[in-house]
Amino acid sequence: MSRKGRAILALLGLAAVAGLMVGCNGFFVSPNSLASITLSPTTAVLSSATNSGDLTISASGLLVNGNSSTISPNWTSTDTNCAVISFSDSSCLATTSGSSVTVAPIAGAGGTATVTASSGGQTATVPIDVITGTIGTITINLSTTSVTPPGTVTATVVTNTGATVPANFVTWTVPSGATISGSGNSAVFTFLTAATSTTATITATVNTNGGTQLTATSASINVI
Repeated sequence: MSRKGRAILALLGLAAVAGLMVGCNGFFVSPNSLASITLSPTTAVLSSATNSGDLTISASGLLVNGNSSTISPNWTSTDTNCAVISFSDSSCLATTSGSSVTVAPIAGAGGTATVTASSGGQTATVPIDVITGTIGTITINLSTTSVTPPGTVTATVVTNTGATVPANFVTWTVPSGATISGSGNSAVFTFLTAATSTTATITATVNTNGGTQLTATSASINVI
């Protein structure tokens, strides 16, 4: 092969390698790229009663290589008119970034909103329910205070003002000898057998302002 032919082949080879390198960059993701965003709390119930407290949402990132990362995402809210919540600077549309953001319930308001954190092509959301009345006291209302197995009892979580706590933020503890049907702020407990004691206790925890877990006042059932 002539010298000119070898030179042409060499140039073609270099071009092929360069093209392969460019193409590979499209297939490989940097290990330092952001894989996901985690928000805390993940859900919240806010009270719009006066001086009920604000909610601080914190963000952290997870990289492709598995390491955690401090991030400053952009924060936005679906409540563009500040009907139920506003950001700490009283804005409805956040344009700021930072590792955390504070939202405040609008006094006397009730409704839902979603706060979103966005960074590096990743997003995470926190659904927020705003209820009227304070959440300082949680009560479990029972359909009956005694049951004979097999029998059922309906338990509902309410605030001290009688408002129903939003369904997504209630977790029930099922007493021994019973099963639960459904979930959320109202659940049906079926008592199949009498427990060792003739009294069973139903408990619910609620995720509320600031992500604090509140334990409801214990509700006792006489199993006879």
